[in-house]
Amino acid sequence: MKESEAIGMYLGMAIGDAIGAPWEFTKPTPLISWQEIEMRTGGPHDVSVGEWTDDTALARCLTDCYQRFGRLIPEACYENFVEWENTGRFGTRDHIFDIGVTTMTAIGNYKLNQNGRIWFGVDDSQAQGNGGIMRLAPVIIANWQDQNNCRLEAMKSSMLTHASEECLRFAGRLATDLWTGTTNQSMESLFQKVTNNSGHVADTYYSAWKAIKSTGCFEDAIKYAVCRGNDADTVGAVAGMIAGRIYGIESIPSKWLDALMMKDILFKEAEDLYRIGSMR
Repeated sequence: MKESEAIGMYLGMAIGDAIGAPWEFTKPTPLISWQEIEMRTGGPHDVSVGEWTDDTALARCLTDCYQRFGRLIPEACYENFVEWENTGRFGTRDHIFDIGVTTMTAIGNYKLNQNGRIWFGVDDSQAQGNGGIMRLAPVIIANWQDQNNCRLEAMKSSMLTHASEECLRFAGRLATDLWTGTTNQSMESLFQKVTNNSGHVADTYYSAWKAIKSTGCFEDAIKYAVCRGNDADTVGAVAGMIAGRIYGIESIPSKWLDALMMKDILFKEAEDLYRIGSMR
């Protein structure tokens, strides 16, 4: 993986998150062509232009762990999650404004320290949300030289909150895709999937890849992913990771990068992760 691809993956995650945030919980509409999607304000969280949500904030919690320890340490990640929940640190505001039920439950389990467990993620087979795959970029970049460890740490990072068999399976699958820069899913199988940009982990995965395969550049991939509404910020974040990995940081429009909140901090974090990966 080239450094430009790693940085593209990390910044692409935040870009997709930020562009999708105003479209979260909306329905696809034929009145707006997907090519017309741009960064804007509004949505359910009244975001500012370039403001991202919990997807990128939780990824930054993992990044901080890698920066401090050079590896994924569950307790350190949980402590970062708690600090984010309490103070908004790692996000764009001094408080959280977007958090999934499964993530909230896992953080609550950790604070209760139930039975001295190491992992506090929800392993109920019915809990199949996309929170474990939306924040994978730092894991992939910190393991860019070791595909096996990349996949293992991706599943471990999902276990922090989303620990069901389905969530772990797709965390491993997306990690492999991001590490290699491709998917083993055929075009036919991808387009046979009925996708609706939902919060389900499998649907998010296929929705993101359908956006990639239906377009030919970073900008179009994000617009296509976001225009379908519903869980647009997370599908946008996942599509942004994939597109950034494939096309590199140079492919991201400067109009989006310039408007992205905390762009310089995110860029430095991506560089740190790549350097950490080169030493592992």
